[in-house]
Amino acid sequence: MLNRRGFLGAAAITPLLVACSSNTPQSAQKVGTNSKAGLKAALPAYVPSTAVKPDIPSLTGSGGGVTDPGFLSYPADPVATVTGVPGKGGSYTAITPLWGTVPPANNSFYQAMNKALGANLTMKPADGNNYNTIVPPMAAAKKLPDWIQLPIWWNTPFGTDRLVGTQLADLTPYLAGDKVKKYPNPWPTT
Repeated sequence: MLNRRGFLGAAAITPLLVACSSNTPQSAQKVGTNSKAGLKAALPAYVPSTAVKPDIPSLTGSGGGVTDPGFLSYPADPVATVTGVPGKGGSYTAITPLWGTVPPANNSFYQAMNKALGANLTMKPADGNNYNTIVPPMAAAKKLPDWIQLPIWWNTPFGTDRLVGTQLADLTPYLAGDKVKKYPNPWPTT
């Protein structure tokens, strides 16, 4: 699962790599930034969740790093942050690495998830040990799913920077700065 640190790392690094890459299409290069002000304008604002009070608050260190808040138990009264069904129909696909047995495609969990989402999300977990051999052919064939997890730790010669602006959507116009506040569930604190 991609947390805020992973998302922001990918969001911060990818445009910078795109801007520096010599083999990146011109259409993708427009998302790059090379200044502190440009990076601040491109990244989502920090919006801490106040839905549940943690047992151990997050801390900001002298170097500016932030720790995750700590919970000693599951909340007795879980907070609903979204009312109703968030989806409006449609069918989507997702691929993510998995280190374990791939579940059957039409299992009861996926059925309940789709009902709660209000959309049909087809999960396609892939072998995490071979993930670097699964994604590049999909990109070469221009058959990437609607949602794809590209882990920040993924060390591969596959150039994801070439896909920004061509096969990967630039979400900056929707999430940059205070625009992220439009969405009811903020990113986790780190």
